Amino acid sequence: MKQIVLMVSLVLCLVLAGPAGAEPNYFADTDHYYEFVWQTGLTWSQARIAAEARSFLGHQGYLATITTQTEYEFIQTTFSSYSFIESWLGGWQNEGSNPEENWNWVTAEIWDYTRWAPGEPNDQNGDQRFLMMWGDQVTNPDRLWRWGDDHEDTHPTSNHGYFVEYPIPEPATLSLLLIGGLAILRRRRR
Repeated sequence: MKQIVLMVSLVLCLVLAGPAGAEPNYFADTDHYYEFVWQTGLTWSQARIAAEARSFLGHQGYLATITTQTEYEFIQTTFSSYSFIESWLGGWQNEGSNPEENWNWVTAEIWDYTRWAPGEPNDQNGDQRFLMMWGDQVTNPDRLWRWGDDHEDTHPTSNHGYFVEYPIPEPATLSLLLIGGLAILRRRRR
């Protein structure tokens, strides 16, 4: 019996630990976890690939999509210390579109919520097709935690980061891991 308890504890620790150093935060309204990753100089495409390479609780991440006011408020509150950083989100626009048209989420969710900063999206300096969130509470408080359209490679030496969103693990996943662990223990006993 001690071996079973030990095995179940080990499996739970491995599953719940997630990647080293990661501390994603759970938001009950979406049943998803969110994480901010600080990484300098990433293009939007590089941030998308990096987000999709991350996993938590056995689920692949993706650049975060903010589709409701409550989700926005959760991000704003939970990650308030990063509000001054230009951070990539999972929004992109079809090439050649007018600034306010044809925006998409990497998850193919419906694009019907926005938090554009005043004057955004503006396609300043050409074809800006990638969604970034930023703000400067001191010099421009009306832009705090607002969105802007940007070039993919904007400010490659700035302190960029990106938000990752993880879907919640299904209870069946944990059950399968526990059953598998118990089966291994039974084989060893024989």
